[in-house]
Amino acid sequence: MSQYWGTSPNEHFIRSATTSKRKARIDQSPRGSTLDQREALRRAFEAENRPGEEHIQLLAKETGLSEESVKGWFDYARKRLNKRLY
Repeated sequence: MSQYWGTSPNEHFIRSATTSKRKARIDQSPRGSTLDQREALRRAFEAENRPGEEHIQLLAKETGLSEESVKGWFDYARKRLNKRLY
């Protein structure tokens, strides 16, 4: 019997590699953003965690990210905050 429970060692290695890539992507927020962009988003979040449409547009222009990326970052940041509180 295989130590990989019915899979070959190669399949186990491939699954491990893709899982670690997924974990690495979670640390990037949003994907491919720079430190300056993330800092700008963090400062804006500390000031207000539910920005209006105009504020989102302004942040998107300031950071060079899309409005969808900015909205997604704020959604994820609120989820992280709630997770820490409860």
